[in-house]
Amino acid sequence: MAKRMIQSAVEEEKPKGNDFFSALNSTKIETATKDKKDKISVLTPDNGLRAQVDEYVEWKNREKEAKAEKESREGAILDYATKIRDDEGFNGNYQKSYRVAGINAVVTVVSADKFSKIREEDIPQIKELLGKRTDEFIQTKGTVSLKPEIFTDEKLQNELMKLVPKERFGEFFVSTTEVSVTEGYDKKVYTLSRKVVDALRQLIRQAKPSVR
Repeated sequence: MAKRMIQSAVEEEKPKGNDFFSALNSTKIETATKDKKDKISVLTPDNGLRAQVDEYVEWKNREKEAKAEKESREGAILDYATKIRDDEGFNGNYQKSYRVAGINAVVTVVSADKFSKIREEDIPQIKELLGKRTDEFIQTKGTVSLKPEIFTDEKLQNELMKLVPKERFGEFFVSTTEVSVTEGYDKKVYTLSRKVVDALRQLIRQAKPSVR
C-alpha cells in the first residue's frame, strides 16, 4: 500500500506527456481502498432473532469441536493412503487419488503436485541426491522488477521506452531466482530409489493431501 501511494504521488508530479508513466498506468490494477473501521455498535433485535444469534454461536462452537474430531481421524486415513500410494508408485502404478471405504461411507484422498519452495542452502544436498537427473526434477525460475529509482528519474524512464540492450539490462532491473520442482515431480519421484525419496522428503515437502 505504501509503495502504491508513493507511486501515485510520483505520477502526479510528472508531466502528462511522460511516456513511461503512460505505459505504466496501462498495466496498473486498481484496488479498492479500505476505510478505517468505525466504532462497532451493538444492536439488540427482538427475542426471536436474539435466540437465533445464540443458536448460531452454539453451532459455531460445535463446528469447531467437529473440526477437531474430524482432523483427529484424518491423520490415520492420510497415513494409510500415503503408504499405498508409495508402494504402488515405486511399482510403476502411481495414482494421485484414492477412495478409502469405511463401513457405511467412503472418502476420497486427493494429493497434488505442489511442493514447498526449495531453500538455497538445501540445493547442494538435493543435487547430490539427484545426481545426473537433477535437471529432470529441479528447475530455476527468474523474476525481474523495476528498480525504485526508475520512478523518479525521467531520463531512465525515456531510456526504458526504447529497446534495452542486453549489456545494460542491469541498469533498469533487479532480479531474483527461485528453485522449484518440475511439473509432474510427484509422479517422477517414484523412479528414484526409496532411500533417495525419503531423503528428498526432508528437503522438499509436498502439500498435505485432502480428505473429501
